[in-house]
Amino acid sequence: MRFPGISSPPRYRRRRRTRWTSSKVRVVTADAEHGWEADAPYDRIMVTVGAWDIPPAWRGQLAKGGRIVVPLRMKGITRSLALERTNDHLVSLSQGVCGFVKMQGVGAHDEYLWPLKGERVGLRFDDGNLADRHKLDGVLTGEHAAAWSGVTVARSEPFPDLPLWMATALPGFCNLTVDVPEGEDPGIVSAEGGRWFPFAAVVGDSFAYLSVRPAGEGIVEFGAHGYGPHGGEVAQAIVEQVQVWDRDYRGGPGPQFEVWPIDRPAEVLPKSVVITKQHTHVTISWPEVGETVQDQVAPRIQQQ
Repeated sequence: MRFPGISSPPRYRRRRRTRWTSSKVRVVTADAEHGWEADAPYDRIMVTVGAWDIPPAWRGQLAKGGRIVVPLRMKGITRSLALERTNDHLVSLSQGVCGFVKMQGVGAHDEYLWPLKGERVGLRFDDGNLADRHKLDGVLTGEHAAAWSGVTVARSEPFPDLPLWMATALPGFCNLTVDVPEGEDPGIVSAEGGRWFPFAAVVGDSFAYLSVRPAGEGIVEFGAHGYGPHGGEVAQAIVEQVQVWDRDYRGGPGPQFEVWPIDRPAEVLPKSVVITKQHTHVTISWPEVGETVQDQVAPRIQQQ
């Protein structure tokens, strides 16, 4: 068994070397951004830290038909993807919700924080394509508006694809961050008995975030709270995307991911949402309920 490389603090590297001395695992010290060319190609590459991008070395050192499992961050949402090499790109075989410590070293990628209430409440963006953040100065001190979707969910029912759908469908998508002592009012509104979620969108001088309110025994309704002169409009935009997700994708096979080299022009990629990173374009397509992932993938592979 061979590992492409391990990138971690020295104290953990020493601990792993001690633990694996008598095993067949070869431990090397290298920055994971560059992989480990000496033993390539690899049938499997497993990344155990949160990555923002897939560097050329990982794909280049993967054998034809090989697979890479990576926790990939896209617009602030992380998914563990099992990707298979197909010709010049990678195609997802499965995906799942996960959370990992972020990549360090050459492949590190910083997020951007807009403070709304000192360091306690803010909006966190995954990329630097930001408008003027000062337009939101004092936005939490003004009036707020709410919109409700009519879409309900059981309190115990997971909805893992909704945040990713919002991230791909809403311009200005970001994460709402709140860091206040327990019991202190963060200054954001949630309907009585409801709660808020850290998924938000910004449009100019206004923003809104996803929330729920009680809608019966063990049931809540999705909605959004907005702040700023156009907060109600942004909240309505979130609600509309919740309704689209509920109508077309809820209970479906989930999103399909493909990772293409950055030198492939975005306009010739398969029709889908395209997230452009440093080394790659990540495309996300959404089969509707009743359509399988294979229905979308097979024709693309045949056209290669």
